[in-house]
Amino acid sequence: MKTKLEFLKKSFFVEKSRVKINYSMSSIHYHKSYEIYYLQKGSVKYFIKDKVYNAKKGDLVLINTYDIHRTVYSDCSENDRIVLYFNDNFIRNIKKLEKNYDFLSKIQSSNILRLNPKQQIIIENILIKMLKEYNSNGEEKELYLKILLSELLMRINRYNRENRYIDKINPMQEKIMEVVTYINNNYSKKQSISFLAKRFSISESYLSHLFKDVTGFTVINYINTVRIKEAQRLLINTNKTITEIANQVGFNTITHFGRVFKKSINTSPSKYRKLNRKRG
Repeated sequence: MKTKLEFLKKSFFVEKSRVKINYSMSSIHYHKSYEIYYLQKGSVKYFIKDKVYNAKKGDLVLINTYDIHRTVYSDCSENDRIVLYFNDNFIRNIKKLEKNYDFLSKIQSSNILRLNPKQQIIIENILIKMLKEYNSNGEEKELYLKILLSELLMRINRYNRENRYIDKINPMQEKIMEVVTYINNNYSKKQSISFLAKRFSISESYLSHLFKDVTGFTVINYINTVRIKEAQRLLINTNKTITEIANQVGFNTITHFGRVFKKSINTSPSKYRKLNRKRG
């Protein structure tokens, strides 16, 4: 991204960028914004929540708020993409106008929408209009962006009913997805590479290699990411002590929890709680 984590500070953010084959996402793998990623050129493997998707030119990647995701690799020299982020505050007024219409249903399921050539032209035109308006200084800028976003979301819902993403994954990917699902459901329990390797009948070295290749994360990095995401939720929404939260999400000591949390979020658990409760 041009400006690291800039989208997290805004209710709406859109950019067009060219990404080289060795591109690696930042340490933040989930966020409170909805994300729509349109691939104009190239191909990329995307890990989202508990699945692997192979996106190609003309595909839309739809990512729900707080779903863990990561770009794993590209099999060409570079990718051209348009990425759009928006949060609930930006879309709130749109949803009020059409109370019975679920604008976000398809994004909230986090998947890939494979568009036909005609649909690609329509979606790309909307996104290009968004880019132009976003970088303008027009008085009606926010209103027009909301109108364009409404059209984009309605077309996504319509095209999702017409199209089906079908992409076979190999046995290696299926095995790692089993490991991912287990971690997602058991992050509060003791986890280690040796334990997971025994449980899924894979050697430790092979598991480490496969997990990184399929998801883009190391095993430990992924476990910690899942735990810290849950800890953030508990810090904001409960009155549990930091020690209680550390134990609940699977850390043996509060020292280890504090160190991993600060490395991931760039602040301490106590400061994170104070800052986000004030905002709420």
